[in-house]
Amino acid sequence: MDGKRAMRAAQWRAHVSAWRDSGQTQAAYCAAHGLSVSTLGYWISRLREDGAGADDGRLTLVAARPMTTLVAPSAAGAELTLRSPSGWALVLGSRPPAAWLRELLATERAE
Repeated sequence: MDGKRAMRAAQWRAHVSAWRDSGQTQAAYCAAHGLSVSTLGYWISRLREDGAGADDGRLTLVAARPMTTLVAPSAAGAELTLRSPSGWALVLGSRPPAAWLRELLATERAE
């Protein structure tokens, strides 16, 4: 890879990383940074194929623990966000029951 191509790849690697860390949708991130959604999508795919900064494609649960009842949305840390490597994010105002999460993850693994 020549210097110019390596620099472009490094810039897009930084954008892909910043988008993942932002919690925004691809469209929102691109609008905020003056980027093309299709170009960001291309680089996400390309970097994943190259293994550069890619993850293993699994869902990551943040601030989750087994619970038998829902926590009130106003409780500190009650929000739960599920993010996918492809860019979607599901934000829940309160933590769902653990059984629901187990069922969701079992469905994700079966596909």
